[in-house]
Amino acid sequence: MQSIDRPTFLDPLRLPYPRGAIASTARRATGVILAIAAPVGAYAFARSVSGTQGFAEVARFLPWLADTLPVSPADAYEQWRAFVAQPVVSAAFALFFIAAAFYVWASVRDIVLDRVHRLWTFIVVFGLVATALFAVAIWPALALVALQVR
Repeated sequence: MQSIDRPTFLDPLRLPYPRGAIASTARRATGVILAIAAPVGAYAFARSVSGTQGFAEVARFLPWLADTLPVSPADAYEQWRAFVAQPVVSAAFALFFIAAAFYVWASVRDIVLDRVHRLWTFIVVFGLVATALFAVAIWPALALVALQVR
């Protein structure tokens, strides 16, 4: 019988992985991180454009933002509102949240397709994910529309 050389130490960091596998794993991981961070970002954005009090709450929540404000929070809110109210900036924010929702959708879709094999479970999970992502994408958009109406 011929002996086969088998590795005795399998270090996952030393194994050669195809570039596609590394990219796929990284995309899924960043999609999960973004899925957790997107609702927080959508909430913070919607609160920051809702009024002076909401802007002050977000500024307290993000200490680095409060430290960089050269003026009082009320004046900073007016500057922020004027900046975000510009049509190009509003469109950029809306596109960002829509793109983030699609990115999360693709990442979660891959994870769900790998793990869920029953049709009804798949439909329910995808329905819940789609509803949550729609809410995350539409929430800042509604805040932007309300900002344009004022």
